[in-house]
Amino acid sequence: MNIQRIISKASNIKGGENPPFTVDNFKALYPLFFDDNTCKIPIGALNNFINMANGAVKKSRYKSTWEMCMGLFIAHHVTLYMQSMVVIPNADNSAIAAAGQAKGLISSKSVDGVSIAYDYSQTLSDLNGWGSWKSTTYGVQFASYARIYNMGGMYIP
Repeated sequence: MNIQRIISKASNIKGGENPPFTVDNFKALYPLFFDDNTCKIPIGALNNFINMANGAVKKSRYKSTWEMCMGLFIAHHVTLYMQSMVVIPNADNSAIAAAGQAKGLISSKSVDGVSIAYDYSQTLSDLNGWGSWKSTTYGVQFASYARIYNMGGMYIP
C-alpha cells in the first residue's frame, strides 16, 4: 500500500457518487412538508437543498443511514427556510426583516401582558461548531449522526 493511499484512508475524507435522491424520496420520508403533491416551499428551493445534501451527505460515509441522513439534512434546511417565510400579504420591510432574524428558544412568557422572552445562547453559541444545526430537531438528529460517522482526522494533499 502506497503512502498516499494510507494518508487518504486515515484522512476520513469520503468521496464517490450518491445514488439519486429526489423530491419523491424526501416526500416519502417527510410528507408533512407537502400538501398533497405540492411542496410547502418553492420547488426550486427544495431542489437546492437536495443538491446541497447530495454534496455534503455521502453514501460512502453514512452507508445504511444515508437516506435518513439526507432527509434530516434537507428537513433541517426546509424548516429554517419556512421560519423565514413571511405570510403577511403586502408585508413591509420590517416584517420581512423580522422573519429573517435568528430564533431563540422561548425562556419565559406571560399571558395578560402578552410578553415573551427568548434565549439565544443555545441557538447562536458555538457557531464554529454546529451552529444552526441546533435550532431544529432535524438538525440535532443529523448532527448526532454526523458526529458518529465523522470521527477521525482530515488530510488535504
